[in-house]
Amino acid sequence: MRRFSTSTSVSVRRDSDLFFIPDFQDSTSPSTTSPDMWLTGEQASVLTSGEVEWKLQSNLREGLSWKEAENRRNILGPNEFIVKEEDPIWKKYIEQFKNPLILLLLASALVSVLMKQVDDAISITVAIIIVVTVAFIQEWRSEQSLQELTKLVPPSCTW
Repeated sequence: MRRFSTSTSVSVRRDSDLFFIPDFQDSTSPSTTSPDMWLTGEQASVLTSGEVEWKLQSNLREGLSWKEAENRRNILGPNEFIVKEEDPIWKKYIEQFKNPLILLLLASALVSVLMKQVDDAISITVAIIIVVTVAFIQEWRSEQSLQELTKLVPPSCTW
């Protein structure tokens, strides 16, 4: 989780991809939010860093005061990534059957059943199950490896 520090100048609201623009006042007056104090990522990408700094009413050298960071955290909540809930494991397995080659093999197994060649249909079905299971296991292992790598290098924002 990325925490505010004195060098942090932008708080990101992940659910709407908007940047919060604080009302830069002295440290005794509270922050306010108004519609002109938001900047989308698309808008920010076409501006220079100086223009973004001015629009966000921020300071790239000094960052935020602890009080201003606390005010933003109170208004927007913690500066964290929203993680999408994973699909259940059975759903990931079923998605393996959406492969066009697998669908073609399933159709050929169905044709074999309709032509009363049950031995062929069974062998094709067993081959499909083996291929899908191996592909599923490989994909699952690669996802697990990616999650472990993500834990080693947490996401961060750099300028």
